[in-house]
Amino acid sequence: MEENKKKSIDWKIYIIAGIIALAIGTGIFCLYFFLNNMTIVAACNASIVAGVSLVGLGALIILARLGTFDTFVYGFMQLGSSMFGRQPKKYNDMVEYKQAKYDERKEKSKYYFAIMIVGALFFIATLVLEIIYHSQLG
Repeated sequence: MEENKKKSIDWKIYIIAGIIALAIGTGIFCLYFFLNNMTIVAACNASIVAGVSLVGLGALIILARLGTFDTFVYGFMQLGSSMFGRQPKKYNDMVEYKQAKYDERKEKSKYYFAIMIVGALFFIATLVLEIIYHSQLG
């Protein structure tokens, strides 16, 4: 019974992440489209900009989940604690910090899939708009 509850929570997170990604992508699309003459070419360009932005955001989230930025974060934490000296050290060294973060990441859901899917939908919209544009030329 606990497994079913966990799966329904994951779907809610995916749906919420997808809606947020769609809102961000639509906002980028509208901003670009309405600032650039509102033509079919502007719509095509706007959808590719939105798609690249969302796929790039998803890729950054994937890189962060893989621990790519852990060294920088640990370095800035050490710099802050040495400059201000307010917080006692939680971790003895970098290895302990990376292991703690790895354990935290295993339990998080993979909501970046929803962001990547919405980005792919914007790429599909770009292809459709490109086909429409070229069909009007000939």
